[in-house]
Amino acid sequence: MKFVRLSSQNLLLTEVLERDVENIVVACNDDVTVYYLTTLPYPYAREDALNFIKNSVECWKVGDVLRWAVRRLRATGEFVGIVELRKDQEFDSLGVWCMPKARGNGYITEAIQTVVAWSIEQNFTKINAIYYACMPENVASASVVRKTGFKFLGVKQSKEPYIHRDTGTTYKYLYSVYAPTDVDQFSSWGEYL
Repeated sequence: MKFVRLSSQNLLLTEVLERDVENIVVACNDDVTVYYLTTLPYPYAREDALNFIKNSVECWKVGDVLRWAVRRLRATGEFVGIVELRKDQEFDSLGVWCMPKARGNGYITEAIQTVVAWSIEQNFTKINAIYYACMPENVASASVVRKTGFKFLGVKQSKEPYIHRDTGTTYKYLYSVYAPTDVDQFSSWGEYL
């Protein structure tokens, strides 16, 4: 799939570029990011960021993960975070993270609105629905997706176990699940929630 550049009132959603390496390293070593994205390598090194960028290009070619760098239109395209749309087996999902200094400014909310609108307009999603999952205690993340119109569907446990990067403990996440549609359309989610 060919990369699609998106824009909104305040943002430009572009390819993830090599010039973003230092910002990616900073964001992925931030205490809040590290706490909620426990599958990231830690400490997150420059090489990890370069691999992330390379992977971003490959994912677009395959079309299974569409990843955008979120940039402010003003301030010379300042990098503020990442938004990605993933083609999962059953439902499509959304993932985001934000530079620590950019939090609380509405950038990720606007980026989510832009990607979801594009996805539905282009019939990219399977059933015109995308889900978003976050840890139940991640109140800020849940607040962002609720502002974009996502509805709370319930709490689910991950099917696959994760290995905690610090302790080596195997566990399953509990996620709060949200979708930008009426909950009634998700009656088939019973096995997921």
